[in-house]
Amino acid sequence: MKFKLPFEKIDENNLDNIAEYIFEKLKDYEFSSFMVGFSFEKGIDENIKKDFRRKIQYNLTKKLSNLFSVSVNYNNPDLSLIVDINKKNFSIYVRPVYLFGRYKKYSREISQTVFYCPYCKGRGCLKCNMKGKLNYISIEELLRDEILTCFEAERLVFHGAGREDIDVRMLGNGRPFVVELIGPKKRNVNLQNIVREINRSNENKFELVDLQYCDKAKIVEIKNSKHDKKYCLIAESDKAIEDSSLDNLKNILNRELVIYQRTPIRVSARRSDVVRRKKISLISFEKIDERSIRVVLVAEHGTYIKEFVSSDNGRTKPSLSSILGLNLLCKELDVLEII
Repeated sequence: MKFKLPFEKIDENNLDNIAEYIFEKLKDYEFSSFMVGFSFEKGIDENIKKDFRRKIQYNLTKKLSNLFSVSVNYNNPDLSLIVDINKKNFSIYVRPVYLFGRYKKYSREISQTVFYCPYCKGRGCLKCNMKGKLNYISIEELLRDEILTCFEAERLVFHGAGREDIDVRMLGNGRPFVVELIGPKKRNVNLQNIVREINRSNENKFELVDLQYCDKAKIVEIKNSKHDKKYCLIAESDKAIEDSSLDNLKNILNRELVIYQRTPIRVSARRSDVVRRKKISLISFEKIDERSIRVVLVAEHGTYIKEFVSSDNGRTKPSLSSILGLNLLCKELDVLEII
């Protein structure tokens, strides 16, 4: 963000006025540390720059520190202020605020992040009725308005520790995520009030389990984390499931099963076509009705569970379908726990 300085000169004689002007423009921002820098025209002699910094930058920084009652920090300040000597303006960079949390998703009609229109990439076109996105509501959007309002931030970037499909519920201890708040005016907000308000507004859709301040390194941590997951699924057959065929599941119960998955057809347009070796352990199963079974299993990070059920036209071997000798489809899927 840039602000024009209404002064013909930036020198020792008007530093008080400049400091007061900057203070008025930035008094609504919360920050506990800041820095002041100067930019010069190309070709300016280094000795002139050094003298300017000694006389002007040092004194302006001191005056602003007193006005705002905050300390100077040149390593990682909350707010950086750069004065352009040539253009007579100053720009600010506000360090983002990072929040770590977990969410549970109870609806099978909510995506994790915004599904932008594949035709216009979010700009708006006739295909998406000028919305720029598909007709799914997302957790990112349900979080966004309340958090942006409380922090008076410009925008929010959502970083999830993996994601589940739209029609998959996320239960148990919830899925970790970090939100990055760009350009926040407020930095000290009661997060429990935010959690309370978001949960009140989204009952039966999703739930914020926790929200706490963190640093940027947390994004890398959750993106690089690899965890097994516990699932519960309901598989439906195209014909009756004989009790005798379930004996094949009994034989592999609580044993580690190695499967090989070629990139599923449904994601082949955006994923490399490779064969992945994954491990699965069946915990329990029960027959629900003549054509349906419920299965609880633990799978290695990155396993495609729906394709383990159906075999995906033979791209997953072995599969629940091949083990039972049936054509199965995954009708419901829940993440019970991120282990």
